[in-house]
Amino acid sequence: MTPPFSIEAEKTVIGTVLRTPNVLPLAIQELKPEYFYRNEHRIIYEAMVELFQKGIGVDLITVFNEVTKKLNPFNMAELVEFDKNVISNIHFDYHVSLVKDKWVKRELIRLSSKTMSNAANETASAKELIAEHNGELYGISHEIQRDLHIGQLLSKLVIERSERKQGMRGIPSGYFSLDMTLSGFMKTDLVILAGRPGQGKTAFAINLLVNLAVKRKVPSAFLSLEMTWEQLLERMESVYTGIEHAKLTQNNLSPQEQDKILLAHEEIGNSPIYLSDMPRVDINTIRAKISLFKAKYDVEVVFLDYLQLVAGTGRKEAYERVSEVSMGLKAIAKEFNVCFVALAQLSREVEKRSDKMPQMSDLKESGQIEQDADRIIFLMRPEYYDIETIMTKGGEISTKGKILVKVAKNRHGSIGELNVMNWQPEFMRVVE
Repeated sequence: MTPPFSIEAEKTVIGTVLRTPNVLPLAIQELKPEYFYRNEHRIIYEAMVELFQKGIGVDLITVFNEVTKKLNPFNMAELVEFDKNVISNIHFDYHVSLVKDKWVKRELIRLSSKTMSNAANETASAKELIAEHNGELYGISHEIQRDLHIGQLLSKLVIERSERKQGMRGIPSGYFSLDMTLSGFMKTDLVILAGRPGQGKTAFAINLLVNLAVKRKVPSAFLSLEMTWEQLLERMESVYTGIEHAKLTQNNLSPQEQDKILLAHEEIGNSPIYLSDMPRVDINTIRAKISLFKAKYDVEVVFLDYLQLVAGTGRKEAYERVSEVSMGLKAIAKEFNVCFVALAQLSREVEKRSDKMPQMSDLKESGQIEQDADRIIFLMRPEYYDIETIMTKGGEISTKGKILVKVAKNRHGSIGELNVMNWQPEFMRVVE
């Protein structure tokens, strides 16, 4: 089968740029060199793009000199022919879109063939094949997104604003005091939930998961690199039912509690929650997983426990690896239009200070996290450090059974006041 292509459209695009170089920025927004089917056309267009990036004017001479570095022999007369065949640039957009459309169709054929070939190979599981296929398919579809005029964007904003509740732009977290500061969890945001070990990060994340997915039916995914799905479910059961976590892990339930668990299972089991306990993954695997969850379940919020356990690509130092992961998570949040909540460990510097409340400098192994995150939330349990009382706006209070929730960064507004919440360890609950 002959692959889809349009040699005439490719010639017209190149000829128009040679005749009217000021249209090149328009082409660059839509076309990459690999979109051209004929190798010669690909090299000529690539030369034009490189000249533009270097700030060198595009004309017959400069393009010819650049092309001869990669394509030899190459005749100036061939380049002149492109220019001769163009009368005007009126239909330039159409020819650009045609070149791109043909490339997309070739990519779809390639992906279909690759999927068929891999499916016949027994080395990969069906789930892995689906994740890989959906990831590549989403990548292709992402390439055909066009920039929108500001008028279109304003219309979309009016529609979006009319569909949401007054004063709440994001998805309510279930914690009033937190929502007053954050205005909910917003899609495309990277939210970092950070603290030292033992401060309740995973418990707080599971409470958020229950609030969002069980109580509000918001499709959510939880990727655990540390705990098994059994451990996650037992924590969810305890949070939702108020049955002591120890009783669940020891299977020491009264008949009444067993009935309560069965009733809870109906509610939790019908919730749009998708769990994945993966021992070791890199950012590409996470992207493929979210691609699958987005395509199949339209997830809106994703939790990751925890950031520093994600493997890097290649051999990298800890700082470089964490920076790569941080940037990758933000890109995934934006690409798939989800709110990505990533748990993160803090450095031991917290333990060395008399003031145990975390600071930005405590983010372990990377300042890149601070830069990439839209929101950063610190957790600290004073009681853990034998701190008996703390000062709040309302005066001095006992720290017994308390957890401090501090919004340290909020790209969309102020950081608000320190939130003091109740910590109920026997139920793995955080309540206001």
